[in-house]
Amino acid sequence: MKIIVIAILMLFPLFVDAQTKGENEFKVQSFSLSDKLDENSIIDPEFGKYTAYDFDINTSDHFIIKVKSNEFTPYLLISSPKGKNIFAYPKNNKNEAILDTVATETGKWSLYVICDTLESGAFNLSINFCDKRSYAFPSSANISVLLKYLIAHAEPHFGFIIPRCTISENNILISPIKFPQALSSIIDIEKEAYIMTFYEGKDENLADKTYQSIKKSLKDNLPDSFINKEFTKSEIYTKFTKFSSLNQPSVYLRFYKSTSMGTKITIEIEPK
Repeated sequence: MKIIVIAILMLFPLFVDAQTKGENEFKVQSFSLSDKLDENSIIDPEFGKYTAYDFDINTSDHFIIKVKSNEFTPYLLISSPKGKNIFAYPKNNKNEAILDTVATETGKWSLYVICDTLESGAFNLSINFCDKRSYAFPSSANISVLLKYLIAHAEPHFGFIIPRCTISENNILISPIKFPQALSSIIDIEKEAYIMTFYEGKDENLADKTYQSIKKSLKDNLPDSFINKEFTKSEIYTKFTKFSSLNQPSVYLRFYKSTSMGTKITIEIEPK
């Protein structure tokens, strides 16, 4: 058995000071691995060929587990410390099974990736954990807290936020999280990005002042480990600033130079 360790922006500072450290910490974890089922895998007469993993989890923790294979039809089974079994079967996509649930017990859970006895092949597995507090949307409008919340949720590609989004007529995922002074907040699944728009119009002077104001605020409110690097003369952007940190998602401040509405200023958070 294998073990997994588990509008128009007002031109004054956009973000307020951070609150206490405890309010800024969010427990969102994401793990992924590649493995295979083959002739050396264990076979159970009741449900087929499988490989197993153990992980620790607490009551009320949320978790999303996905398994995908291009070589066989995968199934998932998790077993709680008291022996309660939960199955996940492929739906429209026969090559992927997804289990999205909340833990009702604390302790060591067992995860099984299963295929038919006669099948075999490689698979990719992702496991995302989120405790109860980190699942709930922040009640504070403090920008430092909101940024840290969104950065933490970028690790699992915003998988804990997406199911709670509103779908617009244009199939755009509208986030339920209200970010101060943002005109809109959406999740772009294709880009795997959380996008907040702060200005869209034809006033280049106001757009530039907005950009500079947000850049200063990001520098003041992001953790010290985030380094900012500025870029210019892109085909898509007039300029953009990337705030990045080793092994963490990146925060982009972007100045789009031409859209149907003119210039546009966005903050975009992307997985690492």
